[in-house]
Amino acid sequence: MSLFPIVISFDKKYVIPSLVTIKSILDNCSDISKVEFFVLYKCLDTTLIQLVERVVASFGSIISFIDCSSFLENKNFSNNENRPLETYLPLLIPTIFKDFKKILSIDVDMLVRDDVLKIINELPSDKKLGGVRCMIRNFRKYEDYGDFNKISRNMLGIGNPLRYINSGMVVFNMEAITPSDATYCIDCINKKWPFYDESILNHVFRESLYNFSQKWNFYAEYMNENYLYFEPDIQEQVKEAQENASIFHFVADTKPWDHPEPETTNKYRLEYRALVALVKEEIRNSLPKVICGFMWSKIDRA
Repeated sequence: MSLFPIVISFDKKYVIPSLVTIKSILDNCSDISKVEFFVLYKCLDTTLIQLVERVVASFGSIISFIDCSSFLENKNFSNNENRPLETYLPLLIPTIFKDFKKILSIDVDMLVRDDVLKIINELPSDKKLGGVRCMIRNFRKYEDYGDFNKISRNMLGIGNPLRYINSGMVVFNMEAITPSDATYCIDCINKKWPFYDESILNHVFRESLYNFSQKWNFYAEYMNENYLYFEPDIQEQVKEAQENASIFHFVADTKPWDHPEPETTNKYRLEYRALVALVKEEIRNSLPKVICGFMWSKIDRA
């Protein structure tokens, strides 16, 4: 198996959640020598980059940083509703990583509980993009909530909106993606579409989408929802994910750092909390060495 790049994007605010997601991936990966992390960023401090590199190294892996600021500025993209341009960075993946076979793009509000290498071979060779169906668009309790399916069909040209994928976890098949696909992803950034990079990815690859099981991107907000409220063909997948999600996604108002639950018994939140403690401890160990360099240890012998 070739190297499998895992691509994330974050700013200073999300350093700890990013490291938690990375740690959860590595803890469940069957062969960490097959994965390497890449960060697409617009503005990160050098010291912060060095800290993340050291922490990820302590986890047994490698992380590289790709500064996309000049690329974004040169394209003169018009920002939509003051949305940070970092939101669109995953759209650069088909251009930047064209020499790889498959690439995983993942959000940093994820708790990974399964081996991400499993989904590499599952993606059919003739499909360009793999992801998990958007749970909102497949939730029947409120019919077409927010006209999401209507927007998908009429604005994005998606024939079956129920196949629309959430961009929190996406696998790019670079052996099937064409240079024109890569260019079109970037060209679409200036379109005034809701849902930003997610809408664009679904539009560009609408004829070549593959849906992984719901367990690979299960929304925290549906943890206690009756699985029978979802579309019939994914009900069993939702039920399975509620009990044993491979990736638990803290979407919207479920983010642990914004909406803490000190007395929670939710196993996913408890697992996340334990990882946070490990990550913070490693940051405490690494930061003095990043700031002070070799002298941090050498001065003890003075």
